[in-house]
Amino acid sequence: MNSSSSLSFATKEQVVEALLEIMHSHREEFSGILQEALEDSALGIAIEEGQQQDFVSEEEIMSILQGEVLSGAEVAA
Repeated sequence: MNSSSSLSFATKEQVVEALLEIMHSHREEFSGILQEALEDSALGIAIEEGQQQDFVSEEEIMSILQGEVLSGAEVAA
């Protein structure tokens, strides 16, 4: 291993150590940031999946919200 590689490894190790120290000392803040990032990612995935599916009529949505389920014939009309 040449000196450049060992320096690079030492630097990476120091960065990882610093990040772990920050995560440990600011656990609540870091946890909130991570949770928000995961929620944003999940929302993005849900939006993409929703865009690939058929749209539902407003009438069908309202009937579901009101507790009524339309049959296939009523939805097609």
